[in-house]
Amino acid sequence: MSGPEIGMTFDGFIDFPRDRLDLAGSYVPAYALNSLLSNIPVLGFVIAGGQHEGIFALSYRLTGSLSSPVVNVNPLSAIAPGMIRKIMGVLDGTTRLPDSGRQ
Repeated sequence: MSGPEIGMTFDGFIDFPRDRLDLAGSYVPAYALNSLLSNIPVLGFVIAGGQHEGIFALSYRLTGSLSSPVVNVNPLSAIAPGMIRKIMGVLDGTTRLPDSGRQ
C-alpha cells in the first residue's frame, strides 16, 4: 500500500478459520521522497531495503489471534538503512521468516 504521504509493506498470512495471523512488514513515512532510491537495482536494496521500501522505515510484526494480536515494533529500525534494518529484523523478530508459524 502506498501514497505520497505513507507506504506500508506486509507479508504473511491471516487464517480466519483458526483465528490466527502472522504478518510482518515496514511502515514508510514520507513515502514519495523516502522511496526514491529503492528503485535503483543493487543500491536500492542496500540503502532502502528493496523496492517499495524507504531509507527510513519502521519494521513491525503482528502475530497471534485475530481478536487480540501481539504487535512487535523495533523503534531502532526507523534510523537503520535497508539491509541493516533487514538484519535487525531477523534478530529482533520483526522479520517473518519463510513458513514461520504455519502448521
